[in-house]
Amino acid sequence: MTGVAVRQIAGYRLDALAGRGGMGVVYRATDLALERTVAVKVIAPALASDPTFRERFQREARLLAAIDHPHVIPFYEADEANGELFLSMRWVEGCNLADVIHDSGGLEPSRALSIVRQIAGALDAVHAHGLVHRDLKPANVLLEAGPDGEHVYLSDFGAGRQLDVPSDATGTGQWLGSVDYVAPETVAGHVADVRSDLYALGCVLFEALAAVPPFHRDTQLATLWAHQREPPPSVCARRPVLPAQVDAVLARALAKDPDVRYRSGERLAEAFSDALLVARGAETVAPPPADPVPSDPTSDVAGRWEEVLPAPAPDVPSAISLTGRASRRARAVAGLMRRSMRRTRLRALRRRVIAVLVLAGAALYLASQLAAAPGADPSRPPRSTGPVASALTHRVAPPETRRTAGHSPTSSHRRTGAHAEKRRRVKHAARRPAHASTAAAAQTQPSSTSTVSSSTGVPVSTYTPPANSTSSSGASTASAGGPSGGAPFGPGYPGK
Repeated sequence: MTGVAVRQIAGYRLDALAGRGGMGVVYRATDLALERTVAVKVIAPALASDPTFRERFQREARLLAAIDHPHVIPFYEADEANGELFLSMRWVEGCNLADVIHDSGGLEPSRALSIVRQIAGALDAVHAHGLVHRDLKPANVLLEAGPDGEHVYLSDFGAGRQLDVPSDATGTGQWLGSVDYVAPETVAGHVADVRSDLYALGCVLFEALAAVPPFHRDTQLATLWAHQREPPPSVCARRPVLPAQVDAVLARALAKDPDVRYRSGERLAEAFSDALLVARGAETVAPPPADPVPSDPTSDVAGRWEEVLPAPAPDVPSAISLTGRASRRARAVAGLMRRSMRRTRLRALRRRVIAVLVLAGAALYLASQLAAAPGADPSRPPRSTGPVASALTHRVAPPETRRTAGHSPTSSHRRTGAHAEKRRRVKHAARRPAHASTAAAAQTQPSSTSTVSSSTGVPVSTYTPPANSTSSSGASTASAGGPSGGAPFGPGYPGK
């Protein structure tokens, strides 16, 4: 274009050409009303003439203006003037990432990490508002010097699209986006989504490190074929100073299957940061801690079996083996089961020991009671002298023992003989006359002996009847018995 300095669109004066793209042309312009420098992007006439594109452009421009993020280029206005669609946004005094990569031949890893982190934050903010960029590439990443270092802006959302609205822009016959950063599913005809933007972010990271796009070929057709069919190349082969973990990070970011890629730009940036920390000899993000042993080893077995299988998209597919992880989980569960069995055996052994002790105590108690029972050896003291043993001994003692307890054999015999003699005298006194001879009474007095039982130790009194006497005294006594001269006391008298 010529005569740019005098051309105006709406309230903006187009001062200089800043760049060209598939969606249109970007100018350095001046906002005449506010007298500030802005960037104005004029959409290509082929797209502006499409009614469907025009309607979507107006709707999505309002969504972009609502995004307030430090790394998303601020939008001022989106409108139409003289049949032309245009966007006005902040003018960034600096350069774009494509020029920096070309001039340096590849960025230092630390600088590439800083830039990718800022791009990832802006991309996640756009996705959170329900938009897809669809044209992420180094030329759309603007760098501006700031007090804290390079400040990154993500720009050029002219090819953006709402996530829930089908895309009809390709009906114009133009390709939206750049072939060096297009996702395989988009080449296959599927609608671009968040995962497509993350694939493009992986391509930008690869180019920032290697100075060339990962699947760049001589023709666009060959490049599209490489996106769909060829595996991701090794960036470490082009930059040997990079650690091997960087290849694993890019392998996941550039995976053909969208479900295998990182779920957000922040995760991709963190994985790249971890890989660089390994290169410096620092510790990476702490690995998952070992499975804790619960108090009850069987309480969490089901939950641990669910963790045996990895997530559908492991962080480093080439470094982690599904079989190895499954075997480690299986060994952990087997260890838990073995510990559970050992605890069960210990509990059973403890119950057996308690039962043996109880039975032994009962046997000792019964033995002590039997030792204190009657008929035991008198010289051996009973094993138990407590109140229970004393009560049992009192219950089983024989009547003779209870009757004579506390008295000596001599006193017991004397008392028993005295009472027997008294009863005999009373009986005989009632049967014979009062003038009976005292000597006859003395001769007829039975003899009493006292012995001690060898089995029970209790004194026993025995009665021995008097012998049949034929002395004169006995005859005189018999003659004095009665008028008939017979036995004075009847036929039952012992002296008869």
